[in-house]
Amino acid sequence: MSASAALSQPADEDGAGEGEEPSAVPAFDPAPRRSGIGMEAAALSLGARIDALLAGHAPLTDARVGIFVQDLGTGAVLYAREAGNSFNVASVTKVITMAASLALLGPDFRYRTAVLTDKIEGSVVTGNLYLQPRGNPTLSSADLELLSTHLERAGITQIRGELIVDAGYFDDAASPPHFDEQPEEQAAFRAPVGAANLERNAFTVRVRAARAGGQRAAVWIEPETSYVRLGRDEVITQSSGRDSVRVVSKLDDDGRMVVDVVGRVRAGSDTMGFRRRIEDPVAFAGETFRAVLAARGLRIRKPSRAGEVPSDARLLATVDSEPLSVMVQRLGKYSDNFVAETLLKTIAAEHRANADAAPPATWAEGVAAVERFLVDQVGLDDDAFRYENGSGLFDASGFSPAQVGAVLAAAQGDMRYGPELMSALAIAGVDGTLRGRMKRTDARGRVRAKTGTLAAVIALAGYIDAGPRAPAVFAIFVNDIEPRWIARTAARRLQDQVVEAVIEHLETVRPPAR
Repeated sequence: MSASAALSQPADEDGAGEGEEPSAVPAFDPAPRRSGIGMEAAALSLGARIDALLAGHAPLTDARVGIFVQDLGTGAVLYAREAGNSFNVASVTKVITMAASLALLGPDFRYRTAVLTDKIEGSVVTGNLYLQPRGNPTLSSADLELLSTHLERAGITQIRGELIVDAGYFDDAASPPHFDEQPEEQAAFRAPVGAANLERNAFTVRVRAARAGGQRAAVWIEPETSYVRLGRDEVITQSSGRDSVRVVSKLDDDGRMVVDVVGRVRAGSDTMGFRRRIEDPVAFAGETFRAVLAARGLRIRKPSRAGEVPSDARLLATVDSEPLSVMVQRLGKYSDNFVAETLLKTIAAEHRANADAAPPATWAEGVAAVERFLVDQVGLDDDAFRYENGSGLFDASGFSPAQVGAVLAAAQGDMRYGPELMSALAIAGVDGTLRGRMKRTDARGRVRAKTGTLAAVIALAGYIDAGPRAPAVFAIFVNDIEPRWIARTAARRLQDQVVEAVIEHLETVRPPAR
């Protein structure tokens, strides 16, 4: 693998995002604090200290390191190293996506999923039933159950027509930019993104061992749907040994998915779950909803299909998502790729350059809208950065440390969305991907930041609280890391040490608030 290819490869295949950051990062032991020194001398002291930290990490000798630290209380740049140069920032890209979505859609934005019909007579739907999802990345089987409950409470007792899924809010390009760089990957982190996004467009294969060796293990699929069926079901329980299960999914002749599950599990082992992406979000959502309705006695004979809701259709039921202010925590704290990419396309639908254009929304329109946000509202030069997908997976982003610092600074100064962005970030030593980092330092609970991890990239950017005044912003990007655990650990340790040094510096030089 070339250096550039290694740089952009996902570090893992976690279904939600980049996965948990390693917690075994040694705590930084701060040097004794100095008192009575001037601001310029203190800044020089901080610079010398960070330079010494950089020189002290041999595994990073051949890596590129970019650092930008700014005190928003004074506007002073406290430290800069390659601060104007472009880096692959991995999942720190989600800071851009969060800021743009909160600013353009608003913290109170919610996704609505609706059920409609084109003809109803009393308690009987004599025409077709329409499911109209509009991109909710958190839509679940429980939401479909709630919709069916609403239909029951509305008095619906029979559905004579078909179930039609209208997913026209987005176009049919379900793979986000750069995701096709791993075209054969079946893992859930590469799930397609569409207007129909049931269960994150992935299903779960559950495997539960029998009580005794020699017996067949129980295997089932969640959610229940005719779109996915078991093919080979050959998991045997053994009395001892290691668990070894292989799950392979494929399409059958009618476009539905068949899953082969083969292997061995040890008696008494915990139930296992394997997440796999689906291929057709419309069929998956439609057939799952059809099964939910059938369980309540509302049977629809024909398989669901794609189509459009007529303009004169009657609304029967709706279910709304959580507000965007809550949803973005999935990005900031847990690095959720699926939500990030869905937000990018939602921005396209709601804030495209041509406001009169009708859906479906495209990836290109979403990227263009975020670029306009960065230029018009943050003040970045339009040809000085690269933003090509919403999650930062693969080689899809190029930002300098100073540019990411500018995005964070702009959000901190904008009460319309800044508080929600800050609260969505992981808290050092407390939660999210920073739960295991900086736990025994002064940074614990005082740093809110976004991590970024690819095979040759370790990134961190966010806010530092060092007192009652405005916070500091920082961005620390390490690229071209050797694909070894010791190098990745050294990069995270360097980031933590720099943050702790900045905290001590700010506590030393900032006058107390009056």
